[in-house]
Amino acid sequence: MDDAFSASMPLWAQWLMRLRDRLVSPLGLKTAEVAMRRVEGPFHIGQQLGIFQILYLGEHAVVLGQDDRHLDFRLVLQWQPGWLRIATLVRPHNLLGRGYLAWVTPWHHLIAGTSVRRMVAALQSQ
Repeated sequence: MDDAFSASMPLWAQWLMRLRDRLVSPLGLKTAEVAMRRVEGPFHIGQQLGIFQILYLGEHAVVLGQDDRHLDFRLVLQWQPGWLRIATLVRPHNLLGRGYLAWVTPWHHLIAGTSVRRMVAALQSQ
């Protein structure tokens, strides 16, 4: 799972994350520069995996998340042989969070869909 997750973000999405970092850094928001680093297992609760922290780690599920002053974000991955399910949950805290969410949602859908397809392909090749 670690290789599949680490390699799932396409290069164009990494470029968009760098652009996002430059735009939100002056606002004091957390940046995603660590998302470009490869992460090695074994994994444990509390460990950083890309831009997210591992909040729950089960045999067939993981919950990753990050809280910031503008919003809380959760990424849930569930897998079984033959399928992978992904869900994202976001709770904005203020006007900045709602504005940020409106700005990134279209990009999030595009990146998440592409990343899941790449993750599935990587898992099937293991």
